[in-house]
Amino acid sequence: MNPPSGPTTSVTGPSTWRGQQIVAESLRSVARPVSDLLRHLDTGAYARVAGTAIYMTGDPDTTPPAFIHNLKHNRALHERVVFLSVRTEEVPRIPTGERPKVTDLGDGMYQVVLRYGFMQRPRVPRDLAVIHIDGRPVETPATSYFLGRYTLQPGRLHGMPAWRERLYIAMSHNARGAPSFFNIPPDRVVELGIQVQP
Repeated sequence: MNPPSGPTTSVTGPSTWRGQQIVAESLRSVARPVSDLLRHLDTGAYARVAGTAIYMTGDPDTTPPAFIHNLKHNRALHERVVFLSVRTEEVPRIPTGERPKVTDLGDGMYQVVLRYGFMQRPRVPRDLAVIHIDGRPVETPATSYFLGRYTLQPGRLHGMPAWRERLYIAMSHNARGAPSFFNIPPDRVVELGIQVQP
């Protein structure tokens, strides 16, 4: 979700969209680096279930909060776990063959970065289907996508007037969801509720 253009004096101008920056900073402050997670995660302590789980994250260097949340409550890991980041580059188009970057993190866990040009619309399942790990495509009809649904509580966005905070929260609720934006089938999305407390 990008901040709307326009002067700073408009009702929905950058001052209102500063809430997005506050939320992002809050998430970064509690995020765990992937390298730190891998050093301390005992995968043998969790049940492994069949299939592939994809956890989307805006920062490929940090562990998706939805992964930590799911691990805490369900005490299980999928056979293959993918931390997926989607990047928009400052070029019009990225050729299909140059789009993915795959890193093997060990123990059935992988990091995938998909790069798109600013004129391209992300089609995540289509582009994951051409990536093979262990001889199998990452994207199959059985692949599940795990997303964090962040709940913002009024009075938590410090530094914003109350009316702007309420407006930002309302706009966030009405924003286009990640499944639609990334062309992910909604029946394969699992949303985990996470409260944001800046």
